Amino acid sequence: MVDNLQEIEKKKRSLIQYYENPRIAADAWKSNGGKVMGYLCSYVPEEILFAAGILPVRILGHLNDLSVASSYFQPFVCRLIRSTLEKGLSGSLGYLDGVIISYTCDGMRMLYDTWEANVKTGFNYMLDLPSSLDSETNLRYFSSAIKDLAASVAGYTKKEIREEDLRNAIAVYNRYRRLAKELFYLRLSNDLPLSSDEFMKINLAALTSPKDSFSDELESFLALLKDGVKTGMTGSRIKKASVHISGAVVVDPVFYKLIEEVGGYVASDDLCTGTRYYWDEVEEAGDPIESLVHRYISRVTCPSKYPAQNRPSFQLDRIRESKAMGVIIFGEKYCDPHLFDIPAVRKRIEESGISTLLLETELVATGREQMVTRLEAFMDILKRKERK
Repeated sequence: MVDNLQEIEKKKRSLIQYYENPRIAADAWKSNGGKVMGYLCSYVPEEILFAAGILPVRILGHLNDLSVASSYFQPFVCRLIRSTLEKGLSGSLGYLDGVIISYTCDGMRMLYDTWEANVKTGFNYMLDLPSSLDSETNLRYFSSAIKDLAASVAGYTKKEIREEDLRNAIAVYNRYRRLAKELFYLRLSNDLPLSSDEFMKINLAALTSPKDSFSDELESFLALLKDGVKTGMTGSRIKKASVHISGAVVVDPVFYKLIEEVGGYVASDDLCTGTRYYWDEVEEAGDPIESLVHRYISRVTCPSKYPAQNRPSFQLDRIRESKAMGVIIFGEKYCDPHLFDIPAVRKRIEESGISTLLLETELVATGREQMVTRLEAFMDILKRKERK
């Protein structure tokens, strides 16, 4: 038992290191002659980059103070956008060979123009996707945009992206998605030695690592956890109130630590840096580009896209299967698509008999004392409801 726990801890630290220092994977990739490309938004089809021999790295924003970017963007632009520009201007993203930004809002459009004018990366690309996904015209436009991206990437690398390379990339990414879901469900059904913030870090680590080697490590980690479950290993979530996290991008582990400190446990989420990122697979049969188009246009919808037919059911399915006692909604300041979506989200969740708490955030966990007070009050509400 002790040896198994030590091995679990060792493997856990090995996975989390890619979150704590994204340069580990990027530098190793570049040392082998590969290119590394940053991207914003889970609508960017990473499989195309991977098929071209490029390591896709999700840009997760900046948790420290902002200074340089404030000269370019007003304070009412969301912190993800401002902090990304800060990292670009300060040189901390200098290892990137290029950046792909998806047009999800006007702020992202402005970020692309400002980045292209002021940050020197070799390949800058605006992935212009339609906001409406419910017409044949927009489907054709979406397909054309994905094909144009593939052609531009091939032109940049001066290397043809072969169909077999795309098929291999799709298989690699699907394998990761299956393993990520397996960890999600294993954690739901067992009390693992894996805290909420550690689980979050592992999910975020996958966004900055090669999916093939990361999946190898993740599969090994899962095997250790399963062996531990068989021998009666437990974690520390007993008597904690399970909660679901709803929102967009959550990258500060302090949020999850605070939830656990006041007696909560993050059981599930519908974040674009969480389940929405890895939930839907790509069809491995048929034309690979068309399969990618279908996956990215039919995946769990982001509030920046319309219609949102599958998002409500996805949220409620994750809440119900995790048996979450309450839902904490992170409302990112100045993120118009998600903030506009919050009233409808709260209404449908509360109509199902589940309490919600809205926390207005700005990527980083500031105002901790006030946040702890509100979280403590929410946990008290959940525990009183459970006793009834």
